[in-house]
Amino acid sequence: MSFQKKFTEKLLERDYHFAPGLSDGELIGNDSRYISFLKQSGAAVYGVILIKADKSFDYKEVYTRFRSQFFDFASGVNCANAYCVGLFAGDSEDKELNAYCTHDIDDYTLRFNEVMWLVDIGKNKIFVRGSQPDKLIDLSEMVEAAMAESDDSYSPDVEMRTLLQNEIDKRRESIKSNNILCTGALILINIILLAVTYITGGIGTDNMVRMGAISTELIFDYGQYYRIFTAMFLHYGIVHLVSNMLFLYVFGSVIERYYGKAKFLLIYLGAGIAGNIVFIFFSDGIAAGASGAVFGLVGAMLSFSKLIKRSVEGKDTYFMILFAIISICSGMFMEGVGNTAHIGGFIFGLLSGYVLYNKN
Repeated sequence: MSFQKKFTEKLLERDYHFAPGLSDGELIGNDSRYISFLKQSGAAVYGVILIKADKSFDYKEVYTRFRSQFFDFASGVNCANAYCVGLFAGDSEDKELNAYCTHDIDDYTLRFNEVMWLVDIGKNKIFVRGSQPDKLIDLSEMVEAAMAESDDSYSPDVEMRTLLQNEIDKRRESIKSNNILCTGALILINIILLAVTYITGGIGTDNMVRMGAISTELIFDYGQYYRIFTAMFLHYGIVHLVSNMLFLYVFGSVIERYYGKAKFLLIYLGAGIAGNIVFIFFSDGIAAGASGAVFGLVGAMLSFSKLIKRSVEGKDTYFMILFAIISICSGMFMEGVGNTAHIGGFIFGLLSGYVLYNKN
């Protein structure tokens, strides 16, 4: 398989989007002269063009046109930084190509940035000329991996739609569960228990304790350790329930589908217990809610996203880190929020999401 095909596959795996209007047609292979991709990650947008830098056509004109169109595109989207990355596949001994790829970056804080790397496929090496970064997110890693996995044999062109369909099929095969019965069952259990709470006396402190809420006094003085488990199914009213169940559905449905039901329950219940244990040691009083378990799902999704190095169901690493930071920080300034449980659940989910991920 040619380097162009292998590199394209790796870009598609990492959620880069093929830009047909900025590419030399939709056929990828040894005959491809240049292909372009776009990706938005957090507050940054990336434009990547792989150009076969030989004498058969004007690669300088192609790159100049791509750079202009990409920066025009970046100006129209909401981004803090835009990175135009030119990858010139050619001979590292070519003086003209070396001179063209020599580029100095004086200020990395600018909104628009340009990176130009010379890729010598025959030597399996990236050459960085001038004062520009030799690593940019995961691009250098993908280039090196694509060179290591390709060979010099001729590879006929293949349609981009075929490579896109292959990536879709691979993602479908990674799904362990085709339904979210466990997520739905947990939501139903929480709804039923809130209804029972209202029927038996409401969400006042006395009734919440009777129902099984955390009470540090009863746990430490009377050994009622079961409250560490039961408290994660109780809520202080409809608003408290709805907010937790919404996030349980958003994050739990993904973890259940990609990790399977057994691992999903282990992450959810384990994070809930871990969060409540942290709460009773570092906080005091009465507490209830599924937020520790929900934060565990957020942590697991963050680990999953980092491991597969792409977004998960449209939620990338940037989104989940931002969500966790905002939620935990807001909990510090809101009265009645068990923030220690959030932190404990999040850390458990982060670790268990990494340990339970099937790397094969």
